[in-house]
Amino acid sequence: MKNYKINFTNNTITVTREFAQNAQNPDSAEYALLTKLKTDYPNIQVVNKTHSSPKKCNPARGLTYEAMERYINTFANADEVLEVFELVKERSSVQANRYKYVKDWFEAQFPDYRKLPVFGKGDNAVVLRQLPAKEECEEVA
Repeated sequence: MKNYKINFTNNTITVTREFAQNAQNPDSAEYALLTKLKTDYPNIQVVNKTHSSPKKCNPARGLTYEAMERYINTFANADEVLEVFELVKERSSVQANRYKYVKDWFEAQFPDYRKLPVFGKGDNAVVLRQLPAKEECEEVA
C-alpha cells in the first residue's frame, strides 16, 4: 500500500498519518524519500490525508417489512391498508426482487414517511392508491 501520493498539477504530496510519523525519523525510508522530493521540487507542499466521508447514504436503511407495518398501524384505517400491504407482498412473489417491489409500493403510498407526522383534528386515514394490475406484475418477472 502506498502511503503517499504526488500531484504535480497542484504541486502537492499527500501523505498518510503513518507516513508523516515515520518521516520524522531521519533513518527511515520515508524521511529519505521526502527529503529527495523536497530537493527535486522545492516548491512542492506536503499535505496530510484526511478522512473522506461516504458520498451517498442509503435512504432505505432500516425500512423492513416490520417497520412498514408499524408505520401503517399509525393510521386510522390501518386494517384496510394492512390488507393491501399483504396483497402487495403476495404479488411480489413473482418479481425478481420482492423487497424492491414492496418498497416501491410503500414509498409511492407514503411519500412523506420519513418526515415527522403532523396530526390535526381530522381523521388520520390513508387514501389508498391503485395497485398495479396482476398482469403487469407477471410481465415484469
